[in-house]
Amino acid sequence: MRTAIFTSQSTTLFIVTRENASLEQMGPDGRPPADPIRLGTGDNKVPVGPGVFRILSKNPVSVTTDVADLHVFSTPRVANKDDDFPDVAAGRSLGVSSDALRAFFGARNAPAPQ
Repeated sequence: MRTAIFTSQSTTLFIVTRENASLEQMGPDGRPPADPIRLGTGDNKVPVGPGVFRILSKNPVSVTTDVADLHVFSTPRVANKDDDFPDVAAGRSLGVSSDALRAFFGARNAPAPQ
């Protein structure tokens, strides 16, 4: 599974997982930072700033927050460098380029789910 999270403001994400996973924020070049946020099985409460995030997992995850400006997309498809996931229109409101989104969510930067 690939889960894309877009937020234009600081918030706390409430993430429920059925396995250990990582939350990664997209860097300016479309690559994730060196230190992802580790998510444990069950409930996770993660404060974040504005940005684009991804969770790679074997099972579906639940993502909620207390702000209205949160967009979450999920797909069970395997990462593909030519994939159109997520919808690039969601990134435009954050000033994120289509190429950067494809780099971040595509196969070449996507580690295997844990």
